[in-house]
Amino acid sequence: PQQSKADDLNWTIAPYLWASDVGLDIAVNGDPVLGADVAFSDILDKLDMAFMGHIEVSSDTFGAFFDGIYISLADSKVVSLGPGGPILGDLIVDSEMKMNIYELGGFYRMGSGEVGSSAFDFIGGVRLVDVNQIVDIVLPGPGATPVNTEIDVSETDIFIGARLSGKFTEKW
Repeated sequence: PQQSKADDLNWTIAPYLWASDVGLDIAVNGDPVLGADVAFSDILDKLDMAFMGHIEVSSDTFGAFFDGIYISLADSKVVSLGPGGPILGDLIVDSEMKMNIYELGGFYRMGSGEVGSSAFDFIGGVRLVDVNQIVDIVLPGPGATPVNTEIDVSETDIFIGARLSGKFTEKW
């Protein structure tokens, strides 16, 4: 992160990468139906675009921040069923998912965070999570029947927490 001081305000701009695996478990009436784990390397192969960044401004005792994550994934799969070809055709699945996570918050700082000391922050704010998923399926057979589904879910919540930070040296 880059920090600069202007009018006794500290600015931090930090792009980052959050590389994680993803797990999915689906249950119907409490009975497991589907479970899947996807490694980060497999997700990276489906990535269309991603941005992750944190912007923070603070004085000695108060501060505010914005954190944003945008991810767009897409994949396409063709599965041959039976003899395939002109008689039955193929099952075609196209999927796309876009996810946005935005946080806006503030904090109250206790301590300086200077070299050899630490700072303890009480933080709080609001978070928006927005997920849009589109799945297009073309079923095999006469007429190649298309099935389109779209799920668009948005949730907003508040958060509170604490963070401890400090400097090891002037540059770290």
